[in-house]
Amino acid sequence: MRINIKPELLVLLPKNKKSLEDEVNLSLAVLLFIKNKVTLAKAAELAGRSLEEFIEILKQHDIPWGEYTEKQYDQDLETIEDLMGGNI
Repeated sequence: MRINIKPELLVLLPKNKKSLEDEVNLSLAVLLFIKNKVTLAKAAELAGRSLEEFIEILKQHDIPWGEYTEKQYDQDLETIEDLMGGNI
């Protein structure tokens, strides 16, 4: 597979083939994760990083990596209310 990359982007990318491949794989894995196409674990695997390394990369770029659903929030709120005797 061949792709065309704009010259303006090429000057910003690593010149070393291995570094370029690593950068592209990481970038694509992050994009796929952000778009909810792959799980966090799968994105880390695609990027060739451990889960911990991948999470750290996301954190460095202010990309949320945990999902806190409304259902989880409601469950947590119920638990807090129960622990406090309903005094929230």
